[in-house]
Formats: sequence, C-alpha cells, structure tokens
Amino acid sequence: GDSAAPPPAPQFGMDASDPITLPAAAEARLPLPGGWTLILTRREGNPGPPAAASAAVFDADALAEPLCLRPVWTLHPGMRIRLLGGPGSRLLSDIFIDRKVPQRWRGGWPLLLDAEDRALWLPGLARGEQAPVGPQTKRCLCLDLEPPAA
Repeated sequence: GDSAAPPPAPQFGMDASDPITLPAAAEARLPLPGGWTLILTRREGNPGPPAAASAAVFDADALAEPLCLRPVWTLHPGMRIRLLGGPGSRLLSDIFIDRKVPQRWRGGWPLLLDAEDRALWLPGLARGEQAPVGPQTKRCLCLDLEPPAA
C-alpha cells in the first residue's frame, strides 16, 4: 500500500451542538462515532514524542482545559491551527489539501480544541503549538486515536 495515504477519517455522526468533552480522569477510553476510540492517559513526567501521527502528547499544566473534540464541519471555514515548530498558522483546509485528504473525509475529521477554542490537534495530520512537552513538563496528557476494529 501507499504509506503516504492519510488514515481514514473518523466518521463522526455527532450533532454540531454536541462536542465531546475530554474528562479530567487519569485514564479514559472515549468511544467516538464510526467505531473509533480516543484513548486518554494522564501521567507524570515527560514520555517524549508520540510514536505515531495518530497520537499527541501535551504538557497538562499548560493546557486551557476542558478540551473538546468537534468534527471539522461544525467550525467556521477560516479555522486555523498554529503548528508546533512551524512558522505562523495554517488554514485547516490547506492542511487537508497538502495531505491529499479526500474532500468527503474532511468534514467528519475531528479537531481537538482547548477551552479558548484554539486548535490543538488535527489527529494524524497536524499538532498545534499549545502546551508542548519539554524539560519543564511535570504532567502530560497523552491522546491516541484508535481506528475501528477491522
């Protein structure tokens, strides 16, 4: 197969007014529409960078919680994400185009937002600049998007 192909998008069937709020629990498995599961783990220390594009690690003390997941189609069209380690911000639509994500998948793609509506993470595609982990990290929030069981 083509390793550059994007992961299939979670097919969110959620209502626009119904974002999924991430719990403050130390560990949680959040079932998402379409059979996907978001695995949330809070742990001490800095685990280092995530192993896969479907995962993200944040400095828990630097986050504006609560965080929530929303499908892209519920957001305003000019929504931007400030990329970690990259200059400036990018339109979500540009990221989809760059990564050759088919149009039919884009609307249902989940976006993680903080309490101030800043884009934190477009799973599999882009990590925002907020709450990077580093030497100062005491506690981290680790997120992993698990695809539906085949």
